[in-house]
Amino acid sequence: MPRRVRSPTVRILHLTSGAKWTGPAAVAVAQVAALRDSGIEAEIAIAGGSPLSRRLESEGWARPLLARGRRPKDFLQDVARLHETLGREKFDLVQSHSSHDHLVACAALSAAPIPLVRSFHHAKAFRHFLARWGRRRASGFAFSSAALQETFAVRFSPRAPCARFSPVVDPDTFGPGPQGPDIRREFGVPADAFVVGTIGKMAPGRGHDAAIRILAGTSEPAIALLQVGKGESKDRLWQLARSLGVGERNFGTGYQEERLPAIYRAMDAFLFTAGGADQGHRAVLEAMASGLPVVALDVPGIRDFDLLKGAGLVARSEGEASHALDFLATHPAERRAMGQVARRIALRFSGPSFASAAADFYGRVLDFWNKERPHRVTTRGEEHA
Repeated sequence: MPRRVRSPTVRILHLTSGAKWTGPAAVAVAQVAALRDSGIEAEIAIAGGSPLSRRLESEGWARPLLARGRRPKDFLQDVARLHETLGREKFDLVQSHSSHDHLVACAALSAAPIPLVRSFHHAKAFRHFLARWGRRRASGFAFSSAALQETFAVRFSPRAPCARFSPVVDPDTFGPGPQGPDIRREFGVPADAFVVGTIGKMAPGRGHDAAIRILAGTSEPAIALLQVGKGESKDRLWQLARSLGVGERNFGTGYQEERLPAIYRAMDAFLFTAGGADQGHRAVLEAMASGLPVVALDVPGIRDFDLLKGAGLVARSEGEASHALDFLATHPAERRAMGQVARRIALRFSGPSFASAAADFYGRVLDFWNKERPHRVTTRGEEHA
């Protein structure tokens, strides 16, 4: 049973307009589930008619309140539905997970006495043309990595509470286990290969080019690259692998979701070369929880996982990453020890650990709200005298 945490007596509504189980939307849903498992009353508004909505349709705490589109009429519809929901039910705090969601919340809460928390999952969110106006409305800020918090928190109110909300990993779902040969056989990977995995959409800027160049820079011919994902760049990437002489060592699984735990267990190490839509790097945590050592380029947020404390290596260059993979492929005892450390570190990012930290943060947000706006409603609709 998940352990209960001490928390303020609040009811929290999260907002995410992401349509799929990926990026910030997947992170937000997992965080809400962790809060609920720990005894904190939390729900999430999602885009109706979306793949994410269909995935969560049996969950009473996932509400299809938002539109899938981004047209002006969709924005107005979102504002109206959120305003009506908050007028009908008593929520004590709203947390948004994207620029669109935050602007919807700002408009819906323009006359409502409810504090608003803004989550930032990627640096690009700060470039939104209305981001500065929206930040003025927030009473707290959550960042998906320490790098984002250190870079951008100084731009906000120095008094408003800030926190790092890393992705949540389920150590029961993602864990070490036997390397099923069926997975390797299915995707054409030789049974005796040293399998290095990557995961992410095959699109420009997602690091797949670097992963292939790193593979080409290794000296151990048994090293193979297993890339999990799909996208418009696949043909170009496979051509790059052939041109670098590693086409026969480059393999793909296509998009995977339900089978990801087993696919991680088919790997010997994990390679991370670029962040995705969420700079909390959920895939790295999943790989670590699966007992895999991680070799990563020094992208923002990667140092949150303490790889240099025995769980892997943060490489300063692609060449250094190639050498690290050669080392892992030829030193099985060290590799196993690093995987065990990675697993222990990943356990710090479990649901109960997140919920405990989140409860403390929400308490600080409510305290800040009450001190800054003493004439407004505090919690459960009770006004100050």
